[in-house]
Order: sequence, then structure tokens, then C-alpha cells
Amino acid sequence: MPWKCSECGRVEHGDIEFCTRCGALRADGYAYPVCERCGHALAEGSTYCVNCARSGTAYNATEDRLYFIALILAAVPGMFGIFGLGHIFLGRWVKGLSFAFSSMMLLYLTGIYIENPLYLKWLDVASVAIYAVQFLDLLISRRLREKV
Repeated sequence: MPWKCSECGRVEHGDIEFCTRCGALRADGYAYPVCERCGHALAEGSTYCVNCARSGTAYNATEDRLYFIALILAAVPGMFGIFGLGHIFLGRWVKGLSFAFSSMMLLYLTGIYIENPLYLKWLDVASVAIYAVQFLDLLISRRLREKV
């Protein structure tokens, strides 16, 4: 955890035991919480980072619950050919509606080609591919958001 030197006020990061500016020991300083986006030390009691203006509660349990619900909404209805609900739940309307439109097109084409097993096989492959893309898009976007 970053700490602030009590002698010169420099913020030190990592496990260093002394201030690199004035040489004061870490025991004389005091620890601060750090912004998860930019690594800047947060002021005591602040709700946002003064360096990047990111909310201090940007990565909290509420957001984790939202992504978990979005993944469930992508996985369970997606098994039945209904895509895009997880994206719509998170407010990503363009992606969500494009996945929903693709699921409607697959249902329409399945009704047209119901007697041709070759087309149905390719429609099943397309359905599995869309299912995987929409689920992995939610997973990867969450991982990238955690790193930013």
C-alpha cells in the first residue's frame, strides 16, 4: 500500500522502507488508499481521485454483482438462442440490440430451413458462435476494465 512521508510529504509506492527523497523511515509515515485506475494516493476521506477524477468506489461489490448478473443473462437465455440480454442489462444498447437482432434472424432462418438438415447444421454453428462471442465479450470487457 502506498504511504506518505511525514517529513517531506512524498508518496512512496511499493514495499520500500524509507523515503527516496529525504530518507525518513516508513514507520514515521502513514498509509493511504490508492486509486485502482492510476495508482495515485487518495486523500483521506475522498470519494474520487484528484489525478484522474475516477470515483473511489468504481470497482466495488455492486459493480461486480452487475457483471455477474449480466453474465448470467448472457449465459442462460443464450443457451436457448436469446442473445444480448447481458449487454442490454449493462446499458450497452448497440451491442445488445445487435446480438438480439442476430438471434431473431437465426430463429427466422431456422423456421424457413426447417426441412433442410444441412442448413440447420450451419445455423446451429452460427448460433454457438454468436453465443460464445457475446459471452466472451462480457468476460473480456470486464477484465480489461479491471486493468484500466
